[in-house]
Amino acid sequence: MEYQDFKYIMSDVSKIYIGAEMTYAEICAHDFAPFKFIAVIEQYLYKEAAPDMTLKEHLLAMTKDSFSYQTLHHLKVSLKMNIYTQNTDKRGRITEKWLIDEVVGIDQYVEEETYHTYPEHAIVTELVIKKLPLMMFSV
Repeated sequence: MEYQDFKYIMSDVSKIYIGAEMTYAEICAHDFAPFKFIAVIEQYLYKEAAPDMTLKEHLLAMTKDSFSYQTLHHLKVSLKMNIYTQNTDKRGRITEKWLIDEVVGIDQYVEEETYHTYPEHAIVTELVIKKLPLMMFSV
């Protein structure tokens, strides 16, 4: 049995939502994947990622200097994440909680070291691509 959660492509009027567990090969083979995003994957993202690599794995390996980051930055990609936080109140008690479905920009994700150091505390669930920057992106 194959794990299918977070393997989807959906879209609305202004955005495209892609589950973070999808591999690049699955995205390119999916019926609902926009042709222009498939072209971006094949021409730009395959320079640093393999077809069997998931979005989540590629994002974890991404640095500020990588070509993939520059591509996603120009597409104005954001990430939907589940973030684990710990806070200390006035009495010194530690409260732990998950911030569910926090939207983080690709710039903030790449710059934040804790997301890469402790990937189990910052789980990427979805890649959100705005359609207008995708339309304006030249392939």
